[in-house]
Amino acid sequence: MSLPITLKKESLSEAYVRAIVAKAGYNFGKYDHDMGIDGVIKDVKEINGAFRAVGFGIEFQLKSTWDVTFENGELVYDLEVKNYNDLASWEGGNPAILILFVMPRDENLWVDFSNERLVIRQCAWWCSLQGLKVTDNGYKKRIRIPETQVFSPEELEKLMDTVRRCGTL
Repeated sequence: MSLPITLKKESLSEAYVRAIVAKAGYNFGKYDHDMGIDGVIKDVKEINGAFRAVGFGIEFQLKSTWDVTFENGELVYDLEVKNYNDLASWEGGNPAILILFVMPRDENLWVDFSNERLVIRQCAWWCSLQGLKVTDNGYKKRIRIPETQVFSPEELEKLMDTVRRCGTL
């Protein structure tokens, strides 16, 4: 017996984010209860010879899908209204972003591995919906994410630099 496809997608998207966070040198935290936010990425600092998670961080909602289109340099995705409104109305101490992991439709293409490498296909993008108008749409809200906002170690470092300066994502 195998996990349902939705849980496989969730696990793979989390593995992708964990790998990016680890490569960038930050701490990954997952919340026990999903109340609109799935986890947090925390800054790490060496203090008196010990590494500690410090106050700066980025909260995130993680979604995985193969159901996106690419139009005019943007990913187009229909996000569930509850998730959209959770992020649009976010008022936490850390900023909150959506991380959208886009994977191939064919499950056989999701992961490739050998003794020399592990490849997770395809990629994740991020966006901030914080401060946008809450919607009363019935089920979905169409969002657009610039293709340049790839969730990569380099991009995560830029995001964390912005957070350290108390900037807006």
